Amino acid sequence: MDNLPPFLQAMLAADFYPHPVGEIHLLQTHASFVVLTGTYAYKFKKPVDFGFLNYATLERRRHFCTEELRLNRRLAPALYLEVQAVVRDESFRLAEADAEGAIEYCVRMREFGQEQLLSHLFEQGEVTLALMERLGRRIAEFHREAPTTPAFGSPELVRAPVDANYDATGVYVGTLQQEHQYTQTREFTDRFFLAHAALFEKRREQGRIRECHGDLHLGNIALIDGEVTIFDCIEFNESFRCTDVMAEIAFLIMDLEARARPDLANRALNTYLEATGDWEGVTLLPLYLSYRAYVRAKVGALTADDPGVTPEARETAMALARGYFQQAWHYTQVGQTQLFILHGVSGSGKSTVAREVSLHTRAIHLRSDAVRKHLAGVALDSNQSAPPGSGIYSGGMTGQTYDRMLELARLALAAGFSVVLDARYPLRAQRQAALALAGALGVPATILECICPREVLEKRLRERSQDISDADADLLDHQIAETEPLEAEERERTLSIDSRTGLETLAQLMNNT
Repeated sequence: MDNLPPFLQAMLAADFYPHPVGEIHLLQTHASFVVLTGTYAYKFKKPVDFGFLNYATLERRRHFCTEELRLNRRLAPALYLEVQAVVRDESFRLAEADAEGAIEYCVRMREFGQEQLLSHLFEQGEVTLALMERLGRRIAEFHREAPTTPAFGSPELVRAPVDANYDATGVYVGTLQQEHQYTQTREFTDRFFLAHAALFEKRREQGRIRECHGDLHLGNIALIDGEVTIFDCIEFNESFRCTDVMAEIAFLIMDLEARARPDLANRALNTYLEATGDWEGVTLLPLYLSYRAYVRAKVGALTADDPGVTPEARETAMALARGYFQQAWHYTQVGQTQLFILHGVSGSGKSTVAREVSLHTRAIHLRSDAVRKHLAGVALDSNQSAPPGSGIYSGGMTGQTYDRMLELARLALAAGFSVVLDARYPLRAQRQAALALAGALGVPATILECICPREVLEKRLRERSQDISDADADLLDHQIAETEPLEAEERERTLSIDSRTGLETLAQLMNNT
């Protein structure tokens, strides 16, 4: 402790504080000191300059403390309390941020237990699909409110850190990654930027480049007082957090998949996509997923090279680097995708089946109710009930919805994702269009027919609540009359599922895919 700044040494004593304290702990990273008091945490910036992070002067440390407070209060206002100064009279003391004679600045935060981190809850098996739905909706809400930053997001700005990673990690070829991994990952990047240059510009025009969090993984998310709380965003580098929203969600998806839970990743992703309507962004996911994994690999490799780490820590860092290099490469390899087409009236269990299929196949779940409402520009939770053929359920809007679903399916399949089309598909022409898309792309297609007795359908629709679907029991007769039966060639690729007992049949299907 003798090498600590004197003010920090003073803060290790309980009588320093104007509030009750418990056991005092000091944590530190390469860029910060954090003093834990049991009630509050005090976070200080170290006087360091790493190029991408510069806290070298007192004024810069004050500025970035202010930025940390501002930015993190967007997502965790109850956690981030204020910026304070440390001043010295006869002794060191805490003061208001604008106090004269400040020798250092810190962010005062509400302290919480590390057992509340999602990274810890994950290890305890307490991160659930339902929690991922809450998280996906929270991130979507945050991105809607975050300001757009069109100065960022150009192909050149996006590509610069990607190429810098490759330049910095070539020395690890043959040790921490194989030559074919390095070569193929980099070649994928070259092809991707060449093929999608116009898309990066389109994303800027659409307002998809926003002031995001920048470091969205389980270690920066906690469950505090029952609320999903995202904290510790990147304040020190504007270009790291002003990014495509799809690059942000990719970090979370990569983190969950690195932990061998693609089901949790899928539920978070599909919840986010449905809430935002940003299904077109899926095209960018392979690049951003690979990039996020590669950054983690580079960090592991550099840690292993640090002469100050222990042999045990070095071995751990090398293993992590190898795993993340492998994962980064894996995201560039397009495997066999599939198209699943739901068929059945409202209340027959289509969305339940669709969600289950998506979990097992890493599929993008396209739900017609959500696609329709995004097209109409209405809130997903708004009730748009109308007689058949009117309102947002007019023939014209229904045609647009099915066309949009096919367009989005094409984009997702081309990006290497399987797709579940969750709609009634009552007409042969609608089903044939979906099958034709699968045929044109060389993708296997399966029709999932959901069946259920009339009395069960009516009961479900009467009791339905907190669902974005507007269908009710009064529509059943119309839907049944409208539905054209499956033809013989459609039956050859159809699996019929009774939603009361059919999840066992569905599990058999998934085991064979």
